[in-house]
Amino acid sequence: MPSMSAEPFYEATIFKHVTDAIHPPPDVHALLFDLGGVILQINWNRVFQQWAKSSPLSAREMGNRFQMDTTYEQHERGQLSSSQYFSYLRNVVEYKGSDESFLKGWNTVFVREVNDVVDLLPCLKSKGPIYLLTNSNPTHEAFWRAAYSQTINLFTET
Repeated sequence: MPSMSAEPFYEATIFKHVTDAIHPPPDVHALLFDLGGVILQINWNRVFQQWAKSSPLSAREMGNRFQMDTTYEQHERGQLSSSQYFSYLRNVVEYKGSDESFLKGWNTVFVREVNDVVDLLPCLKSKGPIYLLTNSNPTHEAFWRAAYSQTINLFTET
């Protein structure tokens, strides 16, 4: 089962490492950031809560069934289209609602920006290139690029 939400301790640890990067050693030529859990807080429970409105399963039951399995990984790598993966996933979580509602639920995984980190990005960018790494699928990427464009545009490359 995936990690359902970012823990406060985890965010504090990430923030400490990012603040240490404000004065990087001279041999550091670039900084790398992960999107999920570092730049954007994620919470899979939100997805399941949204989908549970259109399923005989509870959000908890969905969370127990949802796996970052081979099919999930194939979707993340672009080996399965979103429609193929979503068809599979709808069966796993017994989702009966509309495609629009399913997609809305899928994108609720993104909670908010991790402000303590995001607020430091302009300063860090002034010291050298900053890169954003993610294993996002195309559907999530389209969402976060639009919803968080101001932050995403701070990065040298994504």
